[in-house]
Amino acid sequence: MEFNLRPQWRQWTNITCQNPTCGRCGLNHDIDMCYAVRRQCFKCKNYGHYGRMCKTLTKEQQSTATAQESHGKSLKKKVRDSLRMSIFLERKRNMRELPFSSLRSTYFRETVLNNNVLTNQLRSTKEKLEQSKSSNKDLNLKLQSAIEREKNFKQELSISEKQNAELNEQLRAISQQKIQTSCMDKLKTEIALLRKQLIAKDEHCLYLKTYCHEMEVGYEQKLKEEKELTELQRRMRADSEQKMLKQFQDLQTSVQSDLAILRQQRNQSVPQGHPNDSFMSDQSYFSPTNPFRNHSRNSRSYRGRGRF
Repeated sequence: MEFNLRPQWRQWTNITCQNPTCGRCGLNHDIDMCYAVRRQCFKCKNYGHYGRMCKTLTKEQQSTATAQESHGKSLKKKVRDSLRMSIFLERKRNMRELPFSSLRSTYFRETVLNNNVLTNQLRSTKEKLEQSKSSNKDLNLKLQSAIEREKNFKQELSISEKQNAELNEQLRAISQQKIQTSCMDKLKTEIALLRKQLIAKDEHCLYLKTYCHEMEVGYEQKLKEEKELTELQRRMRADSEQKMLKQFQDLQTSVQSDLAILRQQRNQSVPQGHPNDSFMSDQSYFSPTNPFRNHSRNSRSYRGRGRF
């Protein structure tokens, strides 16, 4: 229910010489029309009368506090207090560097100081993400170089295979040819050398194939691990940003509620002006749906005595 805390003055339409004083509002008017019925007393917080006609007795508060015992602080407490003071000064220094340090709302400042840890965490996560990006670039360069090496190895393998095929054909041609007995020893030695060369080249090809396979497997595992790390970091960043947004919205709602409370207090603490200000400012009286306004127009006193 709406109630007005401004001082209530008598109505300019009523005359005090014909009606007795009302026990609810203290004015002289008809018994049927009293505007204090729906008003709240600012002393006892009850409805039905104004504060100047309140008859409730205020109870004196009895002090139950005992004598305070003065004790000196111990060393642990002194160290604790000094640490707390240093932390408070550091937070205050950070608060003064911000652009909204001139605001007077203490709740907003306290929330910003409490959320400073989250901002530091966000900065650290951003730095880690940048470092991971730089490391990913280096790894991509390494992968490109490894791919180029693999291409070169494959080309060498193809060349060696062609050479092996040519050597095999030569061996077959030499074996098919019938050479004299004087040349048989030379042919055997050459065949042995060629076989040794073929074996060495085959071993070298196998080594290159195994090395390439191991390199591919290792790089694929590294890429998978890096992708998982980047996804985890991205999720952490999104979660932290959502938390910050929620806290900022809570802050905004709390600031708006504080502003509304301050406006109400300002309206309540307006200084006393003209004696008819409260009545003239009350627009509910002049509304067409107000029963008291229609009643006052149809009453006998209003018909008989006139407007003034």
